[in-house]
This record gives sequence, C-alpha cells and structure tokens, in this order.
Amino acid sequence: MDFKYSQTETGIKIDKYVGNAEAVTIPGGVTIIGEYAFSGCENLKTIKIPDGVTIIGENAFFYCKSLTEVKIPDGVTIIGNGAFSYCKSLTDIKIPDGVTSIGNRAFSCCESLTEIKISDNVTTIGNRAFSCCESLTEIKIPASVRRIYKETFAYCTNLECVTINPSTEIDDGAFIGCEKLKEVRGLTKEQINKNPHLAEVLYIAKNTKYLIAGKDKIKYLKKISGIKIRKYIGDRNSVTSVVIPDMIDGLPVTEIGDYAFSGYSNLRTIKIPDTLKSSGAFTFYGCRRLTKIELPDSVTKIADAVFSHCRSLTEIKLPVSIAKIYNGTFKGCEKLEKIKIPDGVTEIGNGAFRDCKSLESIRLPRSVKKIGSSAFRSCKNLLTVELPASAEIGNKAFTNCHESLKINRY
Repeated sequence: MDFKYSQTETGIKIDKYVGNAEAVTIPGGVTIIGEYAFSGCENLKTIKIPDGVTIIGENAFFYCKSLTEVKIPDGVTIIGNGAFSYCKSLTDIKIPDGVTSIGNRAFSCCESLTEIKISDNVTTIGNRAFSCCESLTEIKIPASVRRIYKETFAYCTNLECVTINPSTEIDDGAFIGCEKLKEVRGLTKEQINKNPHLAEVLYIAKNTKYLIAGKDKIKYLKKISGIKIRKYIGDRNSVTSVVIPDMIDGLPVTEIGDYAFSGYSNLRTIKIPDTLKSSGAFTFYGCRRLTKIELPDSVTKIADAVFSHCRSLTEIKLPVSIAKIYNGTFKGCEKLEKIKIPDGVTEIGNGAFRDCKSLESIRLPRSVKKIGSSAFRSCKNLLTVELPASAEIGNKAFTNCHESLKINRY
C-alpha cells in the first residue's frame, strides 16, 4: 500500500504517500491530506482528490515540481500554509467556494502558474501566498477579500493587471517586485495614490528603463531626485569590472538598489560615481573577488549587508558622512585587514564585522554610542580594540576573537 493513514475525529487522514507514480488517485473516505503528505514527490504529474476531502494540510504538495494538474474539490475549506508551494509545473488553479482562507505561501514559487480563479467566499489571502509566480500576468481579487497581506504577490515579475475592490486593505509590500504592474482595475487614481506602496509599484513599472552597457544592461529607475540603479544584468561568471555612470538621461545617479550587483562572483573592480547618496541592502553581497572599493563622501547611507561575503575585500574607504554601519555590512569579509570608521558614526550594527578573520585592530571614534550584538564576533585575529568609555557593548560583540584581545576604553 502506497499510503500511510491515521484516524481522526473527522475522518481518515493521509499522513504520507510513499509511492513513486506519475498519476495518483486518493481513495474515497479520506477527509484530510496531512502535512507534507506528498512533499517532494518529484515524479507526480496528476492527482485526483476525492470530494470528501475538506483539508489540504501545510506543505502537503510542497515541491511536487512535475505536478501539472490538480482539481481542488468543492468540499475543501482549508488550504494550508505552503500547500502547493514550489509546484513549478502547475499552470492553473481554481479555488473552490468552500475555501475562505488561503494559507501563507500556499502557491508560492509556482513559476508556471498563468491562471488563478479565486472564489467569492475567500476573505483572507496569506503572506506570500502567490509570491514569485513569474508567469502570472493578471489576477482578479474578489470583493470578499478583506486584506492583501505583505508580499502576497511579491515578485510576480510578469504581473501586469490586478483587479481590486476599493474596500480591500492592501499591506505595504503586497506587490513588491511586480516590475510590470501597470494597471489596477477597480480603484480610481485618487484611491491608488492614497496607498503609497501601490502608487510606488506602479510608478516603478512605468519609469523603469534599461541602459546598454557593452554586452550587459543596467536596469534603472528614473525619479525626480535622480537615477536609482535597480539591477545590473550581465553574465555573472564573466563580468570582472563595472563603471557606474554619474549621469543617465540627464539626471545624476544617486542610489543603488537592493541586490543590484549581488552574486557577481568574478567582479573585481567597480567605480562608484561622486553623485551617489545611498546604497541599498545586499548590494554587493557575495561578490567574492571584489578586492577594493571606494565610496565617495556624498554617500550618507549604506544599508544592511552591503558588502557581506565579499571574501577578497582587503580595504575600503568609508564616506565621512555616514552615521551608522548597518547590520552585517562587512560580515564574512575574510580578507579585510583594515578599515577606518569615520567620526560621526554613532552605531555599529549587529554582526557588522562578524567573521572578518584578517582584521587585527580597530579604533572606534568618540561618536560611537552603541556596538551591536555579535558586531565583531569570530574576528579570530582581532588583537586590539579602542572604543569610547561610554559606548554600550551588545551581547557577544567580541566573542571568539583572538585569545589575547585587548579592549581599551578611552
């Protein structure tokens, strides 16, 4: 027998499918498909669910990557968290009338999903329920849905049109990363503008452009205040050097967005323009061959983990105008030997220099008031630290450093 069952108060529950078939019919009498019951069944292409089933449990069909077809019977009332997440071949889905709530991540990363029909009885769609459904171009959200939670449709990169009722509450980040969303039906322009997140997503979709840089492209957003570099698009294995222009379309380049250059493992040098004012989170994350970078003094903010795991980075010049070194900024920069913290910096974030194994000494200016937890944790060669007497030191800030570490307060 390919099924493992258990008896519950409401009927028979499938605890686990242990077969390897491409087509499966669930026997009659089953009322619950349990948590992870079919998860990881990579050969499963079609599944027939009997009418008696009322609950599809959490992650029940997680990573059934070959599943192309499933009909959810009308008796189902609960679709659990992650129930069909990473079903990468699933092309369409109809949510039956009995369902009132779609769980968190229920259909997340169903990258072939092109059509979703949501019944008029659904009142709640969970966090990231349809996130990263890259083939989805249009969605109609019934008026019964009271709220669209954070990241419900995040990174549905080909989503162009959404129908929403004016009474539906839209959380910040609900449509983040929907780069092609240009039409919202059911809402007036005034209603859209009252929701800053939705207005921003539409603005980004309308104003994102591309600059050809040799064989590669720079995706940028044209704003009133200047240009934001959103993404560098090139061959991650061959790009070794990048020059960011100081002007695009007659406007200064003032921002680099989150993850803009992350993962370019062979990137060795990058020229930052003097017009830059801020850099987003994880901007150069994992650029493991980047050896040196100079940030102009015009920069006032570098966000979380900007240079995290830049393993070859040996030195960096920080701008004098920054007030904080954010969480994980230099985490895992194993070859970073020296760094000067500018006067005016008031806080060193959590894990900011964690695992900087080549760092031997550091002096924190008098302006520093707080050193976050694990800020210098596992800096195994760190021998001397100078810091203000009044600075607050977080939990495990200097744990697993050199056994002879001396901390001098002044």
